[in-house]
Amino acid sequence: MEEEDQYYSLEEDNDAVLRFEEMLKDKKRCFFDVHEFEEIIDFYIDNCKYGDALYAVTIASSQHPGSSSLQLKKARALMNSGKLFDALNILRLLENIEKTNYEIFMLKGSVLLQCKDHKGAILQFEKVIELCKKDGGEDIAEVFMDIASCFIQSGDVKTAVSFLEKAYKEDPVNKMILFELAGCYDYLKFYDKSIALYNAYLEDHPFSKIIWNILGTAYRFIKMYDKALEAFDYAIAINEKYYPAYFNKAGIYSDQGNIIEALDVYDELLRIDPENLHALYYSGECYEKLEDIDNAEVYYKKVIEIDDRFADGWFGLGVVNLYKGKFFESLYALRKAVKIDGNNPEYWFFLGKTNASLDFMEDAVRAYKKAVALDPYDDEFWICYSDLFYRYDRIDDAIDILKEGYDFNTDNADISFRLAAYLLKSRNPDQALIYLKKGLLTNHKKLEVLFDIYPEAIQNDRIKNMISGYK
Repeated sequence: MEEEDQYYSLEEDNDAVLRFEEMLKDKKRCFFDVHEFEEIIDFYIDNCKYGDALYAVTIASSQHPGSSSLQLKKARALMNSGKLFDALNILRLLENIEKTNYEIFMLKGSVLLQCKDHKGAILQFEKVIELCKKDGGEDIAEVFMDIASCFIQSGDVKTAVSFLEKAYKEDPVNKMILFELAGCYDYLKFYDKSIALYNAYLEDHPFSKIIWNILGTAYRFIKMYDKALEAFDYAIAINEKYYPAYFNKAGIYSDQGNIIEALDVYDELLRIDPENLHALYYSGECYEKLEDIDNAEVYYKKVIEIDDRFADGWFGLGVVNLYKGKFFESLYALRKAVKIDGNNPEYWFFLGKTNASLDFMEDAVRAYKKAVALDPYDDEFWICYSDLFYRYDRIDDAIDILKEGYDFNTDNADISFRLAAYLLKSRNPDQALIYLKKGLLTNHKKLEVLFDIYPEAIQNDRIKNMISGYK
């Protein structure tokens, strides 16, 4: 039988929270017991409302001044709001009162990790483990996992793995531990270890479509495509409506350049769900790659007909119209895309290209400037942006833009050789040679970029000597 997917929502009605907020709104004083206050404070912390959590703690402490559990909640809220030393002061008081409460030492370890006191944190976590074992050790796997989570949050994934491995040894059937450990292995690129974990889990739970899909993704990382495809097929066989497996399967075919096979996968998905927007959009992308622009346009239009707020649909339509030379239709579609999602750098880049094609200089500059601000590491953005000024003989502006782009893309030969060409054109040979050398060291095969822009460079003795010296 197929596994049951479990979901957890923080948005469930909470009577204590509702009553507490009504009390604040009406400016009244109501009594809540300690357990209710703990629920209220946890709710605010879980929803990252740390100021509200601390205010709730203040009221709770006035009603229950002797409650150490509320002080522990206060320390957690202080930690999450960045007030680490205040949190430590509370925890140091609490550990003298409740010497066997390992939650205190767990939280203290987490705070010390944020204070970059790795050794101090380890000492606290060792106390947690010791106390848990004295208490019977029933929760030891969960304790190991909680400690690992602290290290993950601090960015120390390697140490987290050591605790997750201990947790897995204690409770090898716990899916959450498996996910965390395998995820850490994937992060550290220990794919052989994560794959072994997934396979071990599937031996006992062969109908887990989620694990089959994740296993396929791990195989994809190490380019074991046949194994990956097999895993995705198992996931689909378990549940033909498990869409992530279709997209991953199609992604593999795209990785391999097998665009027709990728299209077949999307067609299979669309037979099940004819209005799946992502499948329609990616089908359009596939047709673009096949240079079948007419069919690409058909699919992008289908996306918009189903949902005219789906930004990618407008973007795809804008791109195909740009390819067709229908610049005003492209402009309309791309403006729609950026209006829906103004934080996608690619949308702004193609909007810049379309405006440039129409000689709308100011609009093109504005769009390119937005694109490079959102993603300064895309070399094509900077090259097209500078080329716009170069076309209008504003070579100094073109140089300034490329220099700014170079700061984000120092290992990009295209930018280096372009800068060298522009600087030679502007009669600045000394700087040109600096960027020529950088380009040669990065990727000498791109040298033709220099000569395409500035053919006269082939007659320059200093340039010829530098190229010969490099060879």
